[in-house]
Amino acid sequence: MLRIGLGQEHAQTHSFNCRNCAEPITVKLNLKPVDGPAGLACIENCKLGDQRSDSYVVNLDPNFVIPEDQQGDALAFPRLVQMVKMTKIAEQQGSLINLSQIPEALRGFRPYRGPDYHEEWKKLHKGWSLYRNDKLKLSGRILDEVSKSYYGNDPLNDMEDWVWRFLFYSANLEYWPRVEGILNSIKPLYKNSSMKDFSEAYQKNIPARGARYFGIIRDFFSVYSEFGQVYFSVLKGMEMPSDYRASSTDFNAVRMFYEMHMRHLPARSIFWQCLIICCWVGLSTSLKR
Repeated sequence: MLRIGLGQEHAQTHSFNCRNCAEPITVKLNLKPVDGPAGLACIENCKLGDQRSDSYVVNLDPNFVIPEDQQGDALAFPRLVQMVKMTKIAEQQGSLINLSQIPEALRGFRPYRGPDYHEEWKKLHKGWSLYRNDKLKLSGRILDEVSKSYYGNDPLNDMEDWVWRFLFYSANLEYWPRVEGILNSIKPLYKNSSMKDFSEAYQKNIPARGARYFGIIRDFFSVYSEFGQVYFSVLKGMEMPSDYRASSTDFNAVRMFYEMHMRHLPARSIFWQCLIICCWVGLSTSLKR
């Protein structure tokens, strides 16, 4: 018997091992008839059947992990405990939003709407891909559609603005002071004579970096059913106890993501390497003077 917590997306996929033979089982729950008929769909090694009194209980949740001793408990609700912790952290950070004070007409737009980032990514994925392939008219249609449905209170300006806002909201607003601090710390470099050379070199490599960043986000959301179980907890800075377990365990998909992108990590630090060089060039020039 499956007890499935409801997430933020139109559909959610869960993979877990059979309690008898340990073979992988995959099911998909369609909450809205977008990716198929609403209801539970059997994907791999399973079929729908009648509930039995001696059935194993499998707790599944797309956005929360489950304590090991509560897996299999038909009366366990571990997500409630974690939601309370998230609320307390949000209160401490000053980021808790009282929706009752937000006009109803604005609640369907960022940042007030639910964190359905996977659904938005599906649209951004298509629009960004068309944009990168110079299909500007087609990508513009998607941009206009999303601007009205997701950002109606503050319409999007262009594709770059959409990508920036998507990352800004999905990567946690609490990170912004750190980003702002970094940007402010490099402002003195703007007057450095080496900055012009750096800017020109950086601009030349934008397409290649954009392709890499596009690939990272695309591959992350391709296994969002796995990462989504801890995503919101990590964004809030919550530490997961060692006895908490992910209920969906597609290990191969997660391993492939890390193998694909961790090996490119040094190349992605080139921006900061160039800035450090600019600092040293500027310092050396000052010392010579």
